Amino acid sequence: EPGDRYGSTADLHRDLRTLRDRLAEAVPIEGSQAGIGWIWKAAVLVAGLAGLALGATLLGGRTTDDGPDLSALSFEPFATDQAYEGFAAWSPTGQMVAYVADVNGTLQIFTRKLASSESQQITFGKFDCRYPFWSADGLRLYYTSPSRDREGIWTIGAGGGTEELVVHDAIRAAISPDGRTIAFLRNETRADVVDSAALWLSTPGTVGPWKPEDVEKTAMRRDFGGLGFVEAAIAFSPDGSKLGVTIVPHIGSKEGWQLWIVPLPAGQEYQRLQSWTEPSPRLTNFTWLPDSRHVILAIKSLSMPGTHLWIADLERD
Repeated sequence: EPGDRYGSTADLHRDLRTLRDRLAEAVPIEGSQAGIGWIWKAAVLVAGLAGLALGATLLGGRTTDDGPDLSALSFEPFATDQAYEGFAAWSPTGQMVAYVADVNGTLQIFTRKLASSESQQITFGKFDCRYPFWSADGLRLYYTSPSRDREGIWTIGAGGGTEELVVHDAIRAAISPDGRTIAFLRNETRADVVDSAALWLSTPGTVGPWKPEDVEKTAMRRDFGGLGFVEAAIAFSPDGSKLGVTIVPHIGSKEGWQLWIVPLPAGQEYQRLQSWTEPSPRLTNFTWLPDSRHVILAIKSLSMPGTHLWIADLERD
């Protein structure tokens, strides 16, 4: 039916990306009953991410020449409902986790305190809410959701309330540890065809939340040597000295998965882990360890089935 067709490939890309993010965990576990495999994998998703972050917190700054001390790393169940759960994000205090869960076919944001067995639903929108992250003071949550004809970055109080638009036309974002800089990704391809996104940095001069016009006034584009990318994940290091960016290059590029470091407040961006052949050419999420030197990456492997967690030392590459 012509009336049911997508008006642009950008809308199609957004929906396919959402399906991929939600169904990647639905592949049956090898050797298990297909009927329960997808439930188990979805249920452990948040548990794995929460356990990973807990381990990172416990590791603190304990490192040796051979890398972080992993003896304290542990995994514990955290959110285990049968519905989809994902995109876990720790609060700055480490006492609460925000995550996304399916509510009647729409992704909504929830929070849960470590000491509580109950979760609180924060958003109640008509459209999917994804990629939640916290303000530097832990009082607000930011997330990605449609804004007019494109996606945008929204904010809402950590306890709920009225959502506010912060950045129009942005597919993902992160806030610096001091709360003064927001980094965001924006699709720049003309004719509304998803092909080439770019990284922007904005420092409005105050601690957020900001109005869209405040962000746009100081927004500056990072060139990456003219490299565009289909999508990316971004995260500030805990000390605020750099921004990590994992990218999938734009269609037609001969390069595969890449990890870039953007020095802050100024400096030329550079690549890391270029000789690493393990990652498949798809989006990779990652988190910094407290030493602002090591990162943990969730890699879809080329050499073995499944997605695995890896630690990388970005100083020794």
